[in-house]
Amino acid sequence: PLYPGRSQILMRYLLPYTGTSADFDREMSYPVDNLSVLVVDGPKVETDLQETDPQTIQDQLWNNFVTTNVAAGQDIKLRLSGLQRADAAAAGAMPATPALTTAVVAYHPPIVAGVALVTGILALVVFVAYVLRSKPQHAVAVAPAGTSTSADGDERQALLQSIARLDDMYAAGELGEDNYVVLRTAEKRRLVQLSEPPVDDSTDSAAVEAEVSTDPGQSDA
Repeated sequence: PLYPGRSQILMRYLLPYTGTSADFDREMSYPVDNLSVLVVDGPKVETDLQETDPQTIQDQLWNNFVTTNVAAGQDIKLRLSGLQRADAAAAGAMPATPALTTAVVAYHPPIVAGVALVTGILALVVFVAYVLRSKPQHAVAVAPAGTSTSADGDERQALLQSIARLDDMYAAGELGEDNYVVLRTAEKRRLVQLSEPPVDDSTDSAAVEAEVSTDPGQSDA
């Protein structure tokens, strides 16, 4: 769920493909302040996004493509070429690709996206550190006071485990400080949201209106 105000989320995509190329095309449902797309090193990438310094995560090199101020409804497109032929991959001839756990987002199971195995699947694209401005109408209804769900409990546990893994990776030098701060902040923010007691509708609406009215004038930390 996306709550009113600013949020940071992570998504991983596994791209089914045929031949030696794959296309990624996703329409942004919300305005995005900062978007970073990590593509595992190897394939040639054609995109309008700006290429920046590559990132190394758990000894795996990822090429980094960024953009800012993405409008709702805008498409993000990447074309990846020079891939191992999908029929060879299906026959088991595909060279080793990074294990799925090498992507930082793999440590956040509730929001990892995947697809079924078709002819070939390549772990290529990781969206990192979205900063979204969701609108009040997209907020999820709050559960009545005094109630909790098993889903919330599962998500809290997953978040705690994810934060611990990030701490371990950072301490071991497997994760850069910038990525560590962004990812850990996002996890902590969501954990706090799950721990906050529900409020009545009138209070929630007032808080949302105040946050939305002041949000555009603020800059990202």
